[in-house]
Formats: sequence, C-alpha cells, structure tokens
Amino acid sequence: MVKTVFKILGIALLLAYLLGAGYLYGFWRSEPRYRGIRIDISYPSDDAHFVTEASIRQLVTNKPGFRCKGRTYGEVNTLELSKYIEEKNRLVRHASCYHTPDSLLRIDIEQRDPIIRVKSASAVNVGDGHSMVDFYIDRDGAMMPAQFGTAIQLPLVTGFVKPKHIQPLHDFALFLKDDDFWSAEVTQIYIRENGDAELIPRVGDHSILVGSFDDIEQKLDNVMTFYHKVMPRKGWNLYKVINVKFNGQVVGEK
Repeated sequence: MVKTVFKILGIALLLAYLLGAGYLYGFWRSEPRYRGIRIDISYPSDDAHFVTEASIRQLVTNKPGFRCKGRTYGEVNTLELSKYIEEKNRLVRHASCYHTPDSLLRIDIEQRDPIIRVKSASAVNVGDGHSMVDFYIDRDGAMMPAQFGTAIQLPLVTGFVKPKHIQPLHDFALFLKDDDFWSAEVTQIYIRENGDAELIPRVGDHSILVGSFDDIEQKLDNVMTFYHKVMPRKGWNLYKVINVKFNGQVVGEK
C-alpha cells in the first residue's frame, strides 16, 4: 500500500516536472529574440563617406560581453549600446539602436559633417588622453580623425594649431560656408608659431594676415575694399601680405 502511494506520488511529481519544463520551454521559445543586426548610415554629403557598415559591425561585435543573435530584446541594452558607439567612434555624431518588427537589432548611424580640415605641425589634444595631427572639425565643433584614402574639398588649416584655435577655426569655417566669395577665395589657413592666422587666397600672390579671428567679417570687408580700390591700380602681385591684424587698418606689405 505504501509502495503504491509513493509510486503514484512519484509519477505525479514527474508529470508536474514535465508539464512545468514544457511550459517554460514554450515560454522561452515564444519570447522574441534577435536574429541578426542591420546597420543604416546617413551621410552629410555624397563625397563625405567616412563611416562604413563594416567598421560599425566590427565595433559592436567586438564589444566585451556583447552578443545579439538568439538573445531576447530585454537582454540587449540598446541605450547603452548607442552611447558605446558614439563614444568609441569619433566619426559618429549620433547612434540609435532598437529592435525591428522582424526581430533585427537595428543600428542607425548619423555621421559627423566635416567643414574644415586641419594638418597641424604638432599633435593637438582632443581630450580623453587622445591627440591628433590630421583631423577634421565638424559642424558641431567636434574633432574627427581624417580617414586614409578619403578626401573632400574643404578649407585646409596648417601650421602650429593649438586647442585654443579649434573653436575660432570652427566659427570661421561656418562663416565661409555662408559666404560665396570667401569660400571660393580662401583655400588655406596657416597658423603662425605666434598664433596669428594667415589666409592664403586663390587669386593673387599674397596672403592675408588676420591675426585672430575676432571681428573677422569686418577685417575681410576691409580686405574687399582694398581689393576694389587699391589692387586694380597697384596690381595683384605687388603686395606679399595684406595685413588687417589690427581692426580698422589695412596695410599692404611688399
């Protein structure tokens, strides 16, 4: 009698276990899981394609502890992954990660928009213990590394660039983008060892010494007046430097 009771109890426990395991397996199977990754990248222009799908995929898959395929939506922290991409890739302006209706991990990337290129004589500190010699400044004022094998038509900055020059150069680049004449005329900006900025124009055998970028619009208006009133009489190759370093003064240096 006792053996029969224990036998029935054992069978009941086995059935309960099987039913419970089956339920949990069914729940596990029914919970949505990622089946892969899809990456989409938006670029600021047709010629500025620096971020690649391969580079983002490699960055994500090499992230310590990261695994996507087969994991549930709740097991992948999409907000943390978005921030990770933005922090690790200086070419990325914004990253957004989320799941799609067809169970893919979607990664939308917005690339930064470069507006001026810098090739400094020495490394420029960009923070977080990093420094760069060859880089772009983007529309937001952030520094992004230049990519080997890629080139776009932008004003070039050379010379002795320091961190203090980054914001003024950014502001000047934005000014150039909005001014048809000077954006076509200024091909290079040279930073002298004393910190003064010198513009190299496309036309003429001269440079424009602006010193700092303070009151740059007024300084260039003065240069324009010099172009109209003096250059036609004196010639475009007479002066080696047009000095507008001191606001309100235009000095032609031979």
